[in-house]
Amino acid sequence: MLDGGTIKGNKARHSGGGICVSIDGRANANNDQVHLISGEISGNTASTGGGMYIAEGSALQLVDAAITENVADDGTHWTGMGGGLWSCGVGQTYSTSTAGCFIYGNTSVKKGQDIHFDSSWYNGLVHQLARYYPSGEKIDWAQVPYEQTNKQGWFSSEYGTESIADINEYLGNWHEENALYGNDAALKVEGSSELTSSCKLLIKNNTATSFGGGIAYNGLLVMGEDKDISLTVNKAWEGVDEAAQPESIRVDLYKGDKSIDTLELTKENGWTYTVNGLPEGNDYRVEEQKVDGFSATYSEVSLVDAEKRAYEVAITNKSAGGDLRITKAWADTAAEDMAKNGTAMAIFRVTGYATQAEAEAGEGAEIYRNLVALTFNDPATQERVLTGLPLGFYIVQEVGYEGDNLDDEAVAANRTVIEVSATDADPAEASFTNRHSNEHVFGTSVVNTYEAAPNNGIAFRNQDPLYRELHGTVA
Repeated sequence: MLDGGTIKGNKARHSGGGICVSIDGRANANNDQVHLISGEISGNTASTGGGMYIAEGSALQLVDAAITENVADDGTHWTGMGGGLWSCGVGQTYSTSTAGCFIYGNTSVKKGQDIHFDSSWYNGLVHQLARYYPSGEKIDWAQVPYEQTNKQGWFSSEYGTESIADINEYLGNWHEENALYGNDAALKVEGSSELTSSCKLLIKNNTATSFGGGIAYNGLLVMGEDKDISLTVNKAWEGVDEAAQPESIRVDLYKGDKSIDTLELTKENGWTYTVNGLPEGNDYRVEEQKVDGFSATYSEVSLVDAEKRAYEVAITNKSAGGDLRITKAWADTAAEDMAKNGTAMAIFRVTGYATQAEAEAGEGAEIYRNLVALTFNDPATQERVLTGLPLGFYIVQEVGYEGDNLDDEAVAANRTVIEVSATDADPAEASFTNRHSNEHVFGTSVVNTYEAAPNNGIAFRNQDPLYRELHGTVA
């Protein structure tokens, strides 16, 4: 075990410039792992495995490590492969996100700037790589394609990179193809030094003249701890016909306040998506990218299988309602006049219809109805926002109450029809104004001043059949 200290500036003629792991007895390799927890392995040189080499039948585990700025630089014929890691055909890799490794910024003159896996010589030998960094960011794996030259038979890495959506699906397909084609896997990672600030083990600036600038292995390399979790996102549509559902939605996955991945849920996958290989933690959440016309609610992220470390979260969508703001202002009214009047109250009847024609006529099936009261204690604008209303067209009409001084003509002028839609814009708005005068101004939603009403309008509300039906009797 290495837990602290520095292994630096060493040279080996063949394997393992800094460390060479060679344990007798292949059958016991998994039980005889060498563990590296913290410290620094840098500036070492060897033909194979500039920083470290793991012999066949041996195993090495790294925890919280950064493998960066290592070089495989010889480049004669088949050498110069795997700037960060190189695995022979009998090597195996098991990497997790929890306490795992950052591999980036390494260099090779031939194959695999960060990682090169030779085609497996035996069936059943596999490589598994982490999908996420220990801090939660998704690893941006990329394949480096090659073209074989006619003269010397080696491959060149000067042909760009191709992004890999799922690294282990890619490796699984690669293993299946090996038996037929003998392909190699050469990988590159986009990384940043900011990600490695918390790493306790640094494998850096090592050089191999043949294979594996950082680490070369014919044995087993374990990176991280076997504590990764899975998170399944399930979506339900509440009261939404299948025909009205979109084909797909996108969901952002967060670890804490940091967005780490984007998932796509579709009709085809049954509106469910499982993310495997997440680093251990209980600070995950999801947030759906807005879909016009629908609202979303979320359950808590819950543990559903402790043994498998499996978590679930549910998103429920339903048709989104719109918002309606009702505002009332006093014009030409001084504060002392309001004080004389006491508390004034404005009451509005809100009725919704599916179409504009129905709303204009005030006829048809109602999709919503309610009474809204605004109380004034000073000559400032008051407002009430109704949220989650069914989409449609609404009549907003100011109504009187017992003891007011409004005539029927003035009340009738305070009626407007407005559309409520589901958008990201401000709420639909119905505005009304009171003036401290006896003048009627029609067509602009203006009525007379209110005087203090008995019981602040409670008498009227108890007399109104609609109010009693919606709210019961107010004491």
